Amino acid sequence: MHVCLCPSAIELSSKNQSPIKLVSEERKLGLATVLCAQCEGCHKQFKFCTSPSLPESKRFDVNVRAVWGSIATGNGPSHLNEIMGTMNSPGLSSTSFSAIEQEVGEWWLAALQENMLQTVKKKIYALGANATYKSAALTLQIQEEIFTNMQKEVNKNMTGRRRPEPSKLNDSIAMVSEPQSARVFAFIPGREYTKFQAFSDIFSRLKVPGLHKWITDNKERLSYETI
Repeated sequence: MHVCLCPSAIELSSKNQSPIKLVSEERKLGLATVLCAQCEGCHKQFKFCTSPSLPESKRFDVNVRAVWGSIATGNGPSHLNEIMGTMNSPGLSSTSFSAIEQEVGEWWLAALQENMLQTVKKKIYALGANATYKSAALTLQIQEEIFTNMQKEVNKNMTGRRRPEPSKLNDSIAMVSEPQSARVFAFIPGREYTKFQAFSDIFSRLKVPGLHKWITDNKERLSYETI
């Protein structure tokens, strides 16, 4: 902006001469660098950084991106510096890497907590008149178990190691075991389907009075909860 307003710089530009000259490299801040530039018209010097700072942190954007990418790929400061070294670029010290890694972890935790809070609210609102504190908790617990199972069953993890083929057996078990633990089923041994080995007829054992009492009690409990 300065060279657009400086008469001497404008005159140099009209003669096809560069109005700006990089004088020196002031200091390195990880992958970011503070440079000193000089207007060739009036010889006024300016300092600027090669990367902007994040608005909610004092960290430079390029450093945070480098650490974030390293975490996502399961690498650390040594691997990052090795990659940057092959490109003849500055790296990050272990201290700076660890500090940024801690901040990134706190951001992820805050985002996860907010996401879980919104999920709880959506689930309870979706249940409408049938909503209970315990039903919402069971729904989220089952979802969490299914999510954990899916993480374990995907073909690759962050380090690239192969995993078993996906199976929904564990998901089915989670869907049944949670209501079972709430004791809304009667126990009738030996009731099984003949076409599916060891598959119990779970829902035929539902105790309607017990389920009704469970729902009623939790509706009353939900009335005291603040969502």
